[in-house]
Amino acid sequence: MLHRVQPGTQKGYLLVAHTAFSKGSKDRGYSAYRLILPLMLIFILPPVDPVKLRRTRAKFILGASIDISSYEVPKDAKMLHGLPGKLVYMDTVVVPQGLDNEGPYSEVIVPEYFPPGSIMLFETQLQEHDATLDAFCSSGAQEAFGELDLVDLNVILYRADGEERDVTGGEFGVYDVPGLGKMVYCGLEGWMHPLRRIMRYNDLGHPLCGHLREGSWPLEYVHARLVKYVVSVLFVLFYWGK
Repeated sequence: MLHRVQPGTQKGYLLVAHTAFSKGSKDRGYSAYRLILPLMLIFILPPVDPVKLRRTRAKFILGASIDISSYEVPKDAKMLHGLPGKLVYMDTVVVPQGLDNEGPYSEVIVPEYFPPGSIMLFETQLQEHDATLDAFCSSGAQEAFGELDLVDLNVILYRADGEERDVTGGEFGVYDVPGLGKMVYCGLEGWMHPLRRIMRYNDLGHPLCGHLREGSWPLEYVHARLVKYVVSVLFVLFYWGK
């Protein structure tokens, strides 16, 4: 299963494929796991679970499978022949809408007949997406950074771990993301390193995305260290102003 989404419009495509590495069953596929018991090995094969797309509508585009009529490969010393087969298109798959305690969702259900070599393609669209959000998030940046000098910019954008700990008396250092490790910088550029990859590949399963879903600690860290810096600057200006 592969889902790719355009970050700006939040429109995407979902591909459901049943790989065909070997001949055999015409079942729709399974989520296989093994249960080991004394002196025996049992394979438990539950059917593929429906896929819930949260706050997203899905529309069926097409589906097809390959029907192989024979697995006998014609022998030809001069030419390589493939297996004889034909493309069989699927009927339209209705995507039901549902609602639970986590909110609305679309549910993609794999049909009972979905043999190896089958694919389904769906068009997806995130609901309640505000197209002006990107412009709003970037607005005011020029005004906010316009009067900062190089020292201020170094604090906001960079600062290595040792430098930060030296200046703050060990109170702050680079942020440590569970499952990812320590950031390169304490400042915003330290966050941009993993965020660039997340934005490029739409990698919402990245450890940083998971950490942001768990809580607001990264935002609190950014705010706290900048408040610390502003307070120290005001203290110096007040002291020398006397």
